[in-house]
Amino acid sequence: MSASGRSIKVSEKLFKAIENRAKQSRRSVEEELASVIATAPPTDEEAFSEFVRSLELLDDDSLILAAKNVLTPAEQRRVERLHEKRDEEGLTPAEESKLAGLMRKYARTMVVRATALRLLVERGRDVSELLKPPTR
Repeated sequence: MSASGRSIKVSEKLFKAIENRAKQSRRSVEEELASVIATAPPTDEEAFSEFVRSLELLDDDSLILAAKNVLTPAEQRRVERLHEKRDEEGLTPAEESKLAGLMRKYARTMVVRATALRLLVERGRDVSELLKPPTR
């Protein structure tokens, strides 16, 4: 798979935000945009599959960001509470839907993390720090 140049139209406000993040992290706008994309995979199945395949195009720093991507602490707590409630008393249809959505997000996050870690290992990078559980 090869990278191809693409032009996208974004608002001036969004461009400035990405440009500021790039300056803070001492990266180009293109590198910063790649890292933003790496940590926000699409929800559509076909687009997600293409996204995972395209991770190989990212530089190591962007892959490291992708490998660090996990559910937020609030999402993790919500999953835990919903599992406990399901076991104790059952869930409403709305709660079942919320839990299912969070579990889909978790599964996708793990696919991205695993792919990013595999690519980093293939590139000779030490990933031991990335394998440690995140602290809350």
